[in-house]
Parts: sequence; C-alpha cells; structure tokens
Amino acid sequence: MKIQVRLLLYVTMAIAIWFTLSRVGPTNKYLQLSQAGVHSVAVVVRPDCTNHATIIYRFEVAGNQFESHDGASNAGKNCANVKPGDVLSILYLPTNPTVNTIGDPGAELQNERISVALVALFFPAFILWAYLRRRKSWKGT
Repeated sequence: MKIQVRLLLYVTMAIAIWFTLSRVGPTNKYLQLSQAGVHSVAVVVRPDCTNHATIIYRFEVAGNQFESHDGASNAGKNCANVKPGDVLSILYLPTNPTVNTIGDPGAELQNERISVALVALFFPAFILWAYLRRRKSWKGT
C-alpha cells in the first residue's frame, strides 16, 4: 500500500472518529451546557463514594423535581466530605433539565476534547498498523 493511500486513510479515519466522538456522549453534553446552561442550586441526596465518587443530587425546575448524579471532583469536592443536604451549584439545559452537571462544564469540555483528540490521533494509526501487519502475514503464507 502506497504511503499516500496510507496517509489518506489515516486522515479520513481520524476526521471521522473526531467528528463522531465530538457529537455524542459527554463532549456534546458539556458543549451544550457551556453554551446554553442555566445556573441553579441542587441539594445532595446522598454521596456514593464507592461508585466513582459520585454525588446524587436533586434540583427543581418550574416546579418539577429532577434527580441526577455526577462526580464529586466536578464540584471540586472530596466525596468523603459531602453530606446529604449540602448545596451544590449546577448548570442545566432549560430545554432539557435532565442534561445537567455540577461544576464547570468548560473545564470538563476541555478534558473531553483532549480525550477525543488523542483517540482520533492514535486509534487510526493502530488500525492501519494492525491491518498492514495482518496483510504482511497473509502475503507471507
């Protein structure tokens, strides 16, 4: 396989992976919240420190109660120090309050973008390497 074809495949896969991962999951959530999130307060229902230091919290929007969870580190807190009844600052989407987070979505967005970029850079290289290695072994037999 010519180097130009390999490079084209690599770039195409990297762009496809970056585009896909940027539009789904946490990256999209944090992007939406950083652009259109509304600040509110939530009350801790309970910490679940054995489950990735998760905080379960409840908040109200237009008379409707919502319960959600997020990592304690997003709020800059140690899970062991969080108690039921503690007040947290949250952001939620006014069009869909089930999309919410504690802490700064901008910082989380930056973290997600770095992860997406690393996957988009290295995963296509691994796929091409594995393909070329397999192809070489097929030719050798």
